Amino acid sequence: MFEGTPIVRHDAPDIYLFVISLVTLGLLVCIRQGFLKEWRLADWIINNINRIWQRGADEVPQAEGILVNHLCGIIALGTIAWFDWPIYIGISVGAVVVISKQIMFWILSLIPKISQLSNEHSIVDRLTRLWMSAGIGLLALVFSLVPSPENYNPLILFSAVWGWSVLFRWYRVFESANRRLNSIFYSFLYLCTLEILPVLAFIVLVKESKMWI
Repeated sequence: MFEGTPIVRHDAPDIYLFVISLVTLGLLVCIRQGFLKEWRLADWIINNINRIWQRGADEVPQAEGILVNHLCGIIALGTIAWFDWPIYIGISVGAVVVISKQIMFWILSLIPKISQLSNEHSIVDRLTRLWMSAGIGLLALVFSLVPSPENYNPLILFSAVWGWSVLFRWYRVFESANRRLNSIFYSFLYLCTLEILPVLAFIVLVKESKMWI
């Protein structure tokens, strides 16, 4: 009577999310094992930002490591809204965020007064995103294995990881700006213009777009 009727187990692991989490964590392992200069910078962004400011030419990371880091960040950003948006929309949003920031840093690098600051800002942005990706990847792995992950408010937990990374990034950017501009006022103005206002605008845009997705 019930032959041919598919059986859906709601407590089954989410295979697709499991794969996405493994890809994210795998890219992090790739950076750790294959691009040690990038990983060393990631350690310094947390423990000793002075080493980033004072690094030598031989400590510049490989372009491939930077590219892998960006790719990992795009996937992690796309995973945040896994339970609310289709994955292709999430990945697209992540790509737009990362690419638009690289364009912004390139434009800022053309301004002599803040060219060095923009380079440090770019490094801080990239490395804090790496640690965010680690948190998102681990959370995604857990959510892919637990039954009914929707009951644990995954969007809130994912957003909390993203939020902490944003706050830490603001702190490091302000440190860099204050060091280069030698003014708390101009450092705060720089932070508001290039970090706080864009993030607030992004949050508002995401809230509005959820009505149409």
